[in-house]
Amino acid sequence: CDKCDYTCNKEGTLKKHTNTKHADQQCKVCSQKFSSTIELLHHVAKEHSSNIEINVNNTEGQDESLMKTEVIIQ
Repeated sequence: CDKCDYTCNKEGTLKKHTNTKHADQQCKVCSQKFSSTIELLHHVAKEHSSNIEINVNNTEGQDESLMKTEVIIQ
């Protein structure tokens, strides 16, 4: 990855990593911007927890870039 020290062997894995860790994301509730999906999820959970439901499908030890996340803003 050209933005951090993450390395992998497959281009698809790098793309998932980049989209998860370094993608520009914007909160749909307050329009605040974040540099990664993970940062956005933490923000939404902390600041807008009464308006959201977060479902994360991740097996223990799995790379965060491979997890599936569904955020429902009510």
